Amino acid sequence: MTKEQLQGVLLVLLSGVTLSTKAILAKLAYRHGADALTVLSLRMFFALPFLLLSAYFAEKKSATRLTQGELVQIALLGVTGYYVSSMLDFLGLMYISAALERLVLFLYPTFVILISAILFRILLRLQHLSALFITYVGMAVVFQQEQALWGGDVRKGGLLVLGCSIGYAAYLVGAGRMIPNVGAQRFNAYSLLSATVIIWLHWLVFGRPLHGLPLPVYGYGFLMATLGTVIPTILLAKGIALVGAGPAAILTSIGPVSTVLLASTLLDEPITTGQALGGVIVLVGVAIITVQR
Repeated sequence: MTKEQLQGVLLVLLSGVTLSTKAILAKLAYRHGADALTVLSLRMFFALPFLLLSAYFAEKKSATRLTQGELVQIALLGVTGYYVSSMLDFLGLMYISAALERLVLFLYPTFVILISAILFRILLRLQHLSALFITYVGMAVVFQQEQALWGGDVRKGGLLVLGCSIGYAAYLVGAGRMIPNVGAQRFNAYSLLSATVIIWLHWLVFGRPLHGLPLPVYGYGFLMATLGTVIPTILLAKGIALVGAGPAAILTSIGPVSTVLLASTLLDEPITTGQALGGVIVLVGVAIITVQR
């Protein structure tokens, strides 16, 4: 392994670890009385300056302007991937552990495969079907253990986060078609900005005032915007440039592992043998799917 490849591996791993802090920070904010919409609104408020800078530099580097059709498609995908999915995710986190949330989110490559098969009539091979079976068996084991620990609301929270995972997979399928034409940085910036507008409209109609919240909630919101959103994106992009998308996709499997450890340390969430076993099965299944892709 060259020095550049090693550096890329470390960047991708660090990206996975920092991204895994999002659920932990949200759960900590909930302990101070914040709700899902408040936390999500604060996250996007603090992320806005970084998104505007990203969009500015992306436009500066681009030789072409986005068409009206492209802007509409990016906006729709952004609303799907970062508003609908994020809202479902943050709502689900109110009912389930951070560890389960991260594992359910990690199912998104399986949904990318299924959505692609349906929309583009891609034939699934035996390896794909076997990997899907392994993944969902592991998820069933984890879910059963979680329900035994936390009770009936686990089903509600699990379904909400599952909706998030499916929505994010749909976003990725669309992004894969658009990014070669419009550029990754520009697509990412505009899709996030589109979602930010809708999140704030949602907050204006239904949200609680953002002033007068406990001071730690603002700190968690800022950390979610920087440590849990902007920084992982930058690290992952640099890591992919050094090691390639395929190895990077495998390396991001550190995310669920990191979430479990952080949740156990910072949130006092228990780790059972059944959860650990089911989690390993899920990671193996998703890794097989990623390699097949």
